[in-house]
Amino acid sequence: MSLFVSIEGFDGVGKTTQANLLNEHLSKEGIKSILVREPGGTIVAEKIREILITDSELSPITELLLFESARSDLVNKVIRKKLENNFVVITDRYLDSTLAYQGYGRDIDKSIVNELSKLSTSNLYPDITFLLDLNVEEANKRAGERKDINSKDQILKFENEENIFHQKIRKGFLEIAKNNNDRVNIIDASVDQNEISKLIIEKVSKKLNL
Repeated sequence: MSLFVSIEGFDGVGKTTQANLLNEHLSKEGIKSILVREPGGTIVAEKIREILITDSELSPITELLLFESARSDLVNKVIRKKLENNFVVITDRYLDSTLAYQGYGRDIDKSIVNELSKLSTSNLYPDITFLLDLNVEEANKRAGERKDINSKDQILKFENEENIFHQKIRKGFLEIAKNNNDRVNIIDASVDQNEISKLIIEKVSKKLNL
């Protein structure tokens, strides 16, 4: 049985940790799973990630189009094929991040962001999404502490934005969750990471009828 899982939230909430823990658990249980990230996961998408990391002068629209292009390549070359072969696909960020960051954070017309996301994914939405939520101050503190770890692989331009930018993103994520409460599960990211992992595994297992 295939399942498409996205793990969302702004920088510093522990998305990548939880995505890895879920993938490791499923693999140990003998369930076919794959973990991908945005932007990334294909040769083209990784090149786009490098542009986003190194070019600090991209306009908001250029930034948006690069994220959508990377997503389109990932969906068509990896995600759809794995779902067709009964994999559980876990993605570290997906279209909710684009709406939160570029729509709410960058103030790009949200209807344009949504239409581009529909186009880039051919209307492929996650079966279940976990939104890790945390107060902005604590998240920024965590994000700052990790900057020296794999910093060359991180898109730090967002972490370096003013506090108001992060507040807008958090508000955006929470509104997205409210408008998609049949898909999005809000999780308190201040809880111990093992407790969060247990909760995510329980919900995913229920979706898989395990």
